[in-house]
Amino acid sequence: MTYCQDKQNSILMKLHFSLLLFYLFTVTGITAQEYYGKMEGQKLDWAFYYLSENYVDSLDNTYLADLALRTIVAELDPFSSYQSKAEAEAQLNRDNGVTPPSIGFNFYMIDNSKPIISYISRGGPAEKAGLKKGYQITFVNEQSLSNKSQSEIREILNDTSYIELNIEYADSNNSKYKTNLIKEYVPYYSVVSHYMIDGQTGYIKLHSFTKNTVQECTEAIASLKKQGMQKLILDLRDNVGGVMDQSLYLADEFLSEGKLIHTRSGHGLEEIRHNSTSDGHYLSGDLICLVDSYSASSSEIFLGAIQEWDRGLIVGYPTYGKGLIQQSYKLGDGSTLRLTIGRYYTPTGRLLQRPKDDAWFDNLGINIESGTAMAALNLPDSVFTKTMSQRKILAGTGGIYPDIYFVPKAENKVALDKYNSNGHIYDFTTHYVHQYRRQLINSYTIPSNFRLDGSYKLTISNAFKEYLRSQNFAEADDSEFGLPMNIIEQIRSWIAAQVWDDNAYYQLLNVNDQTVQKALELFSDGTYNRIIR
Repeated sequence: MTYCQDKQNSILMKLHFSLLLFYLFTVTGITAQEYYGKMEGQKLDWAFYYLSENYVDSLDNTYLADLALRTIVAELDPFSSYQSKAEAEAQLNRDNGVTPPSIGFNFYMIDNSKPIISYISRGGPAEKAGLKKGYQITFVNEQSLSNKSQSEIREILNDTSYIELNIEYADSNNSKYKTNLIKEYVPYYSVVSHYMIDGQTGYIKLHSFTKNTVQECTEAIASLKKQGMQKLILDLRDNVGGVMDQSLYLADEFLSEGKLIHTRSGHGLEEIRHNSTSDGHYLSGDLICLVDSYSASSSEIFLGAIQEWDRGLIVGYPTYGKGLIQQSYKLGDGSTLRLTIGRYYTPTGRLLQRPKDDAWFDNLGINIESGTAMAALNLPDSVFTKTMSQRKILAGTGGIYPDIYFVPKAENKVALDKYNSNGHIYDFTTHYVHQYRRQLINSYTIPSNFRLDGSYKLTISNAFKEYLRSQNFAEADDSEFGLPMNIIEQIRSWIAAQVWDDNAYYQLLNVNDQTVQKALELFSDGTYNRIIR
């Protein structure tokens, strides 16, 4: 073939390629402006094409695409994110109020040889299979667990190649049984505890907002009202939010009809205003909400409505300050872009989003004593705002500022940390419960009886000191050595959790929870009525 023929063929090939591009971008109507990501999206598309076709080494384009997307969203705001398929599925599970398919129980090795069930997930597969705390797992799929380590047993139980497990176990009487356990989604509850603290005061611990939050809360409220509840402590500490709509519906449970709960607006979004209905189940009883710096997002939407309509008292310290709306968009392979598309505002129009690196509260330059009513602070009027009834509250720069600023007094945790660092407190608790489970159940038919028996603290103290002696702690032989109360209460709380459930755990924990006790004081000393009424 001659040089002229080569050149002619080359020209023909370029002409054919040009005609093909012309067909793609005109006949099919695909133009740069109609491309999903416009010209910028085309640039990324061509970049990955050139990398695939021309780069000298082989590449993991999936990894590079993930890296590119994470880099892009990092330039946006703190809450926009790229989620891989696994991360997106985990997000969906959290929103739906379930954890991924699992066995639904935890175990602990007693004497390094006996795997004893220490925790059962409520409504999970282990509970459905008839397993209970205190049972010893002996065989899984006809494989003996004897002489296996905790990690080896965990690997057998969590082996994803098995959906159904044939489990052999021994109960507390050492009777042998068999059961079939089918791994499935495990409910992830919003309400982890609800009980009556006293004859009038109920307590609800709300851990998160899922699609089931309002149903769980209304059931808890109904149960407490039947027991005589007239006052409610709603604990939103460490509640980082979740499904936003549920915070609106929860506020609706406490507000009478026609009250604005929040406003939201954003790029390309019409302003949306959400008002309460007449369907609330707790419209008149006293309400105190406990908050901390981890109370965020959906929690803050709920708290803003409660505070600004003077429906309840907010106690604790300033909340996180997240007032941005995220929406997830699918990317075709199961991954998603979770983008910020708008902002939330309280009923009076306060923006919940706190500025990045905001230190306004820390820089006030005043020492605020724990227990102080924020409205009484000697600060310029410009830093305050007013509720719907013209009650003065601290406005701040995002988030919700409590009505009563309360920070628990620091406890001496030297001994607690010393014994906790290597798991001695939990190890003792689990062995103790294994030994005395039946005695505890027979002596205390319900957790509140155990909570009210202060004399049992001495029994626990003596038993733990004997344990410390067995672990060669020198102080255990000191006749003057006494256990700090926070260690005894920690043990009592974990005993309650292992003998009964999470609800019992919070019953014992709250006995010495300073913030819970402060809320009870605010009800009883008239402070609540003076501020809210």
